[in-house]
Amino acid sequence: MLKHYVTMFYPGAFFSEDSTREVGHRDFKRIRPPKDCFAFQFFDQEEVQVEMDGEVLKGKPKNHSKRYYPNAVFVTLKEAKGIQDRDGGHLYDNLAGNGYKFGIKTQCGNYQSYDKGDILYDTSTKEIIEPPGYKGRIKARGTG
Repeated sequence: MLKHYVTMFYPGAFFSEDSTREVGHRDFKRIRPPKDCFAFQFFDQEEVQVEMDGEVLKGKPKNHSKRYYPNAVFVTLKEAKGIQDRDGGHLYDNLAGNGYKFGIKTQCGNYQSYDKGDILYDTSTKEIIEPPGYKGRIKARGTG
């Protein structure tokens, strides 16, 4: 039986923390991420229950969606340069050096790189936030 899961990502000291739970759908509009969650991602997994002893066998996770970023905003390279100059760190260097056009400032205040297909959205309106210069080019998708 195919089951759907969502992994929630949280800021960590050195690396992101995460937690995963089963959900009955892949509709980002129905997910209620906690305030300390900066992103989430769906995946599927096949599960089979063995008749003899009731053991559940799980396949490898598959069909990973892009990441969904609730209440996040885009950061241009110019803005990243200003943030780096003001606060120190390596935000601009990391984004520009790895070929990213944008970064993401999450609802938790941390920064992430923007990968094509990632979705930023407003949790109150469920509206997708488009990257600067992309107006109308991103299709609203309800499922991941």
